[in-house]
Amino acid sequence: METQPVLICQTFQTDAEGVVTCSASTWVDSYVFPPETAASIDLLLGGGFSDEAFLFGFAALLLMFAVGFGVGLVISQLRKLRRGV
Repeated sequence: METQPVLICQTFQTDAEGVVTCSASTWVDSYVFPPETAASIDLLLGGGFSDEAFLFGFAALLLMFAVGFGVGLVISQLRKLRRGV
């Protein structure tokens, strides 16, 4: 990957009205990513974690646990009735 010169601000200055301006800038060689890699970069920087997908998966896990527990209780009761206890 190539580096490109990028102008960055080293120091900022704030005036009386609260407007921030750059008082000293310099050129720095930096890696610049093309626009088509924006989605990959967002995934990399965000850690690839989706809160929505996590909540959906967690709710599904709890639902499957409740269903399995309920089915287990029903089967246990049917076995007890069959034994005559």
